[in-house]
Amino acid sequence: MIITYESADPPIYTLGIQSNVDLKLAKLPRTNSVHLRIGEKKNSAPFIIRGIKGAENDPTEINLEMTATGDTNVWMSKSKPYQQVESYRADLKYDPDSLTLLRQKVGNEIRLDNDPYNIVEITSDAVRVQARRTTKVTEIKWTNSP
Repeated sequence: MIITYESADPPIYTLGIQSNVDLKLAKLPRTNSVHLRIGEKKNSAPFIIRGIKGAENDPTEINLEMTATGDTNVWMSKSKPYQQVESYRADLKYDPDSLTLLRQKVGNEIRLDNDPYNIVEITSDAVRVQARRTTKVTEIKWTNSP
C-alpha cells in the first residue's frame, strides 16, 4: 500500500491510497483519493491524520495514525510517501511433482501431491499452507533468498 500527499485546502487534506501495489509491474493501480480533516476517521481510509508540520495550506510533513496497528509515529511528505507491505507474492517450486508456481499470493489454492492446499501466509522468510482436508498448517522456510 502506498499513501501519498496530494493537496491541502485547510481544514481538508487530500491523500491518495494505492492498494495491492506490485512495484515490479510497470503500471501501478489506480489511486483513490481521500479527503480528511485532522482527527477525522473514515472507513475508506486506513489512517487518521493526527497533525502536520509546516504551513496549513502546504505542509512539509503529515503525521498519520495507522488504524489497524495504532502506530502514531508515521510521518510522510510530498517527496516521501508512506509505504506499507501488506503481503508478499512468491514464486514456488515443488521438486517432487516438478511443479513451478509463479506469482502466488495469500488465498491461492495450490495442489501438492494431488492434495489441495490454501496459501495462508507469505512472509519475507516463509510460506504457510493449509491442507484443505485436515486444516493442518505447514510452514515452509525459504531455501533460497526470496
